[in-house]
Amino acid sequence: MKKIKQLNENEIKVDGCIYRKVEEPESEFKAGDWVVQMMKRGDELGRIKTITNNHIEYDDGSGHSSWNGYIRHATKYEIESHLRRICDEKYPVGTKFRGLYGGLIGTNNGGFNYYENTDQLTNGRSIYLNGKWAEIIPDKKKRSKTKNERLWIASLVFHYL
Repeated sequence: MKKIKQLNENEIKVDGCIYRKVEEPESEFKAGDWVVQMMKRGDELGRIKTITNNHIEYDDGSGHSSWNGYIRHATKYEIESHLRRICDEKYPVGTKFRGLYGGLIGTNNGGFNYYENTDQLTNGRSIYLNGKWAEIIPDKKKRSKTKNERLWIASLVFHYL
């Protein structure tokens, strides 16, 4: 159970972390910042896209949403864990992708590192960089055959039976 303490009108403390109410976010938060919003269903992490008045539009890595409540800056560990979780969902181990730095081909081998100063998740090839995810390269072995390819294979099988 979370321990919540109201510090003042605009701040609360939850399990040792201080959340600030979004009233004048421009003073402390800017586009590109990773932040955590306290939600009843659990904390929600995202990267700020825009701030207008008391409203923050953000991207959690899988889509867009918006906040209007108590937020705090995310830690490096929280960001890295969040990006690794999305990476595991989008790019299962063995998935090939076109890296974001130079377009070189990479493979998810599960050994990614997060670099906070460049907001980059990489294993030698960048799979995530400043809010963008790498393009998945389809596995040619898993590609379904066209109707003509299936007919050609069937004719070969019929011919040699």
